[in-house]
Amino acid sequence: MAREWIAEKMLQKLSEDTDDAGLSVGTLADAITRPPEQTRDALQAMLRRNLVIRQRGPGVWLYRLTPMGRLAASNAASVRAGAAGAPRAARDNSGSLRARAWKALRMEGSKSTLGNILNLVLEGEEKSPGTNLLTYFNALCK
Repeated sequence: MAREWIAEKMLQKLSEDTDDAGLSVGTLADAITRPPEQTRDALQAMLRRNLVIRQRGPGVWLYRLTPMGRLAASNAASVRAGAAGAPRAARDNSGSLRARAWKALRMEGSKSTLGNILNLVLEGEEKSPGTNLLTYFNALCK
């Protein structure tokens, strides 16, 4: 079963709004059978991508499609969660203080002290390495 994306369903519902008056969060939530909180979150993502605009209606905010949103709806565009654009490259943390400390801890064993680990891994350029490793080891213990 394919996953249903809330924003894609809302894009289709908003494109069916022929009088272009706009639809409220509650109306959209009922139309796509989702909770208002999820509907509101998806609308925020669509606002950030300039697919919808928000205008004040009688006591409630109304949402309607922008020209870009109409084009996306007519092309059945994919509107998915997450940041728009290319994903960031993963960081290489293999030479970091904490990675070196983890290797040293595995070599020394669990009976080693913070001082012993610091003596093994320090290269001299680290800022407050004792505090850094103490925080790291406490997180590992939790």
